[in-house]
Amino acid sequence: MGAGWALGYLGSVHRLLGNYKTAEDFIEKALSITKKYFHEDHIYVASQLSFLASVYIEIGDYQKSKNLLKGSLKIYLENYGENHIKTANIFRILGEAYCLEGNLEASEEFINKSLLIYQQKNSPASFKSLESLARLYLKKATQAINEGDAKQAQNFQNRAIHYLKQSLQMIKDCFSEDSPHATRIQLKLDGLSKQAKA
Repeated sequence: MGAGWALGYLGSVHRLLGNYKTAEDFIEKALSITKKYFHEDHIYVASQLSFLASVYIEIGDYQKSKNLLKGSLKIYLENYGENHIKTANIFRILGEAYCLEGNLEASEEFINKSLLIYQQKNSPASFKSLESLARLYLKKATQAINEGDAKQAQNFQNRAIHYLKQSLQMIKDCFSEDSPHATRIQLKLDGLSKQAKA
């Protein structure tokens, strides 16, 4: 069973490095091993499903990713219930998949669910959902621009900035001010500020 966990985490590292085919291969092997030792509804299976879903998000196969995440979510709901941090993580990742696919309504619903759970649990992971909401509202702003509605685009962009500022504050409250998360979000805020002045 240890080999399954090792392969799953090794696959996740390859995903972060951009080696998606290698990541997919490792995680599929991990999932196969995990299923040999645990039943289909075990949380270890759910973890491997979410690892594999993250690979499919990266390569743009959102349908496959959503199907895996829904399977993972079902397992987490059965084992932990709706108000658990692990369940919130899946809600957030599922919301991100919907956002990338262009289904912004479903995306917002899932991301907001995750944020509510994180906030109820006082989890620093709230910053991830806030950053996801910012990305969602920037996408809405782009759609509004494409539809010729500059005022609505500005409103959406302002909401995105608001979420990024909240995310940044959460990071500063929970991590060091020079954390990579703080740097990344500050760069996004600086970019939006320059864009507004142009």
